[in-house]
Amino acid sequence: MTASERGALADAASAGILSSVDLHFAELLARRGGLDDPVAALAAALCAKAVRLEHVCTVLDDEGVGLLWHPEDGAEAPAAPDPGALRDALARATHLVEVVDVGANVDARGEAPLVLSGHRAYLRRYALLEQLVADRLLAAHALEVPEGTDEAISAHGARAAEEQRVAVRRALAAPVSVVAGGPGTGKTTAVALLLVVAAALRPPLSVALAAPTGKAASRLDQAVRADVANDRAGRAADDEVSEAGEGTTARRATTLHSLLGIGRDGIARRRGWLDADVIVVDEASMVSLPLLAETLRRARPDTRVVLVGDPDQLASIEVGAILSDVVEAGSDAGVVVSTLATSHRFGEDGGVAALAAAVREGSLGAVDDAVAAFGSLARLDPGEARGEVVDAVVRRAVDLVEVARQGDAAAALELASALGVLCAHKRGDGSTGWWGRTVERRLVQLGVLRRRDGDVVGRPLLVTRNDPLTGLTNGMTGVVVAGDDGPRVAFELGTFPLAAVAFAETAWAVTIHKSQGSEFDEVVVSLPEATSELLTRELVYTAVTRARQAVTLLAPPGALESALARRVARASGLVARLRARGQLAVSASDGPVADSSTTPAT
Repeated sequence: MTASERGALADAASAGILSSVDLHFAELLARRGGLDDPVAALAAALCAKAVRLEHVCTVLDDEGVGLLWHPEDGAEAPAAPDPGALRDALARATHLVEVVDVGANVDARGEAPLVLSGHRAYLRRYALLEQLVADRLLAAHALEVPEGTDEAISAHGARAAEEQRVAVRRALAAPVSVVAGGPGTGKTTAVALLLVVAAALRPPLSVALAAPTGKAASRLDQAVRADVANDRAGRAADDEVSEAGEGTTARRATTLHSLLGIGRDGIARRRGWLDADVIVVDEASMVSLPLLAETLRRARPDTRVVLVGDPDQLASIEVGAILSDVVEAGSDAGVVVSTLATSHRFGEDGGVAALAAAVREGSLGAVDDAVAAFGSLARLDPGEARGEVVDAVVRRAVDLVEVARQGDAAAALELASALGVLCAHKRGDGSTGWWGRTVERRLVQLGVLRRRDGDVVGRPLLVTRNDPLTGLTNGMTGVVVAGDDGPRVAFELGTFPLAAVAFAETAWAVTIHKSQGSEFDEVVVSLPEATSELLTRELVYTAVTRARQAVTLLAPPGALESALARRVARASGLVARLRARGQLAVSASDGPVADSSTTPAT
């Protein structure tokens, strides 16, 4: 590509719109295929940028190009290119671009590095991943509810709500299904009922429970096992058939990466079918497109995969916003989605529930009304009231240190879950770093902690890496407590010598992303300035729904308004693909949609 032909790319790069990685990708294609059209090269570079920003594809219309056409350093951007010209240029580059109709299959054996489908342009890998996920989701219409399902649900679901029983019935009939709902709507109760009913229909039943983070996996494990145990106890008390459903064998819940055998380098060490009759993936809003595709690819044809989560929470920190896309496409596209709407955690008049609903709607007025109506809620300007909130947090920290020094692991974990400080940033004013330094300094001033590395008892810890030696996984939280043989770290799954916890950091506060899967009695939400690009409605919603009873919003002027006005925007073609393919699938009479994926190697 000559200097003049690089003009459009160079202008975008000099303005900070494209990175060196984006530029290198376009130039690589130019060398590979003789790409001499600078407009097509610019479109290719935007495809690379889209993936860096967690989009599945580049939408070549005014809105889609606008998502990408901004300098990452905040500088002024030149005029955006014409989306139609970008599409036309790609369509002409047939040696580098495969052009397919919307909803049509991409050639799995094709070699073109880019795919153009309607007004969406993909890196080939992500087009194939999206296609695999859509095909698996749309395989449901050809199946029937197993014989005896209704009787088993009646026997085991007497205590379940009707919408939970319906979700179980639908999930048992589908190879892949979604159970969606907000906090406290009984998603894990529905999962537990599903497992008990499935075990009654098909004993022995092998179950795999997984979540994107260790903390979420631990919560899933506890909740499901408790609900299954309650079912068995309830049936015994009611003198029902006590043997039904006893054949459930569930391995301890783990991270999705561990289930798939994916290492820190992102490479799967195992390739064959997953050995499970039912796979439950909790906190599915956090699951990226590649991770979900790998899960579905390796699920046996007779395995039931159930995706559980809240589509209004934060999306994955990697490519895609799959759960919200699937819920948006809904049953009209042939996807099995069951939405639980009734909250059982807060009650109809709960302050947290009212605040969550207001945030979900994006209504600042409704947020203020909720705060005015409930004493459990507060919205404060950190410039005026943060000192008082810090005092309250420090008092809880003092209590935590005192209990931990007594060696009471259960009480320490209970205190740690009573209050959570959740932040958008790791660095800067009001960040996790700021809170950590502030709390530590105050504890030293009070004489509760001493300024030396060995004084660790009472500190909350956050696991930062999976550790196969201990079974601790990224995202788990614990507390250092006194032990007879030295400090130990108490986690929900047990206690470990401090020296054995190799990958952890002190965490008086955690990011909102890391808090997904956690629950606290009360949360303090520390928001950044209104100009922060991290501020979104999903961020605030995720934070406030970590609370069971009370929420304090520390929001600088304009920050909450900015967050409520901005939604997470992840470009993808999954909704369009599901709707296009789903309409064909529902009307077909010769079986499920053909699967374009390959069988896992053994």
